[in-house]
Amino acid sequence: MNRNYSLRKALTKYTHTRFFLSLLLIIIFSVGVHAQKKGATPTMDYSLNPTYGEITLDNSFGAEPYQQTITSGGEINASYQAGCTGYVSEGPDFRLHWEGSTTQLAIFFTPSTDTEDATILVNTPDGTWICNDDVEEGNINPLALIENPSSGQYDIWVGSYEEGKYIEGTLFIADLDEYTAENSSTKLDYSLDPQYSTFSLKEGFSPDPFSISGTSGGDVDVKALSISSDCLGYASEAPDFRLNWTGSTASLKIRFEPNNKGDDTILIINTPSGSWLCNDDESTDTLNPMLHLSGEEEGQFDIWVGSLNNGDFIEGKLVVTEH
Repeated sequence: MNRNYSLRKALTKYTHTRFFLSLLLIIIFSVGVHAQKKGATPTMDYSLNPTYGEITLDNSFGAEPYQQTITSGGEINASYQAGCTGYVSEGPDFRLHWEGSTTQLAIFFTPSTDTEDATILVNTPDGTWICNDDVEEGNINPLALIENPSSGQYDIWVGSYEEGKYIEGTLFIADLDEYTAENSSTKLDYSLDPQYSTFSLKEGFSPDPFSISGTSGGDVDVKALSISSDCLGYASEAPDFRLNWTGSTASLKIRFEPNNKGDDTILIINTPSGSWLCNDDESTDTLNPMLHLSGEEEGQFDIWVGSLNNGDFIEGKLVVTEH
């Protein structure tokens, strides 16, 4: 037999064998991958389009919560995410694009039937999860409370605590700063008579300084009124003092001096133009508040003296000066 023929025959047989082995490996690999995909556990996917739509909100949407009708539930057990419960859909139910600035953003769900038990899950712009089943003992409605929310995309799932349940209800999104201020049972009300005194002064008054005694504190949570980000404490509903001022305010200053050094008070003033001014500490060297009214119109200044801590009632004196 020709040696070259025998060699070609052997190589052909070897080549055919390699081809079939390679084909077999490809088939086995493909079947394995297909089986792996088919058996993979689905998870929540924020890259999918939300089922019930999306909205862009900022502080301008006001005190009334935004509302969206939603039906909870799905086939995915959300407990694979630590701290999460309920059964949800693969894609988000709703998407919020937040562009505002607030200290607290609330996302909550209220079922149409009170006894239904839903859950809520929110994926935040930085990828973290916020999950809740019951807002508190005795209230099985879920609430996701987001502190100092950053601008960005919030993907929201509403789950059902029980598998196979689909619960109709309403998703709410609320800016708690705006909501609390609007719905507070008490506010700072400049239409009320002042608790301690109404007095009149004019530019160049004498003696200077003018002072009058009073006590700080009250039941109104000033932070909830969102006068400014650093305006904290508790004050009375009615003003403590009312100043009727005539002349330029270029040098006009008002401060409060507690009888006991170290007591922490705040000063809030509603000006003739209707604007609000607030101060906690005049400087890093003192806890006493002071406001310089330069540039304000002449007219009625309503003045509140608050206490930083709830339940503190601090005696002292209000001081008005142009020095």
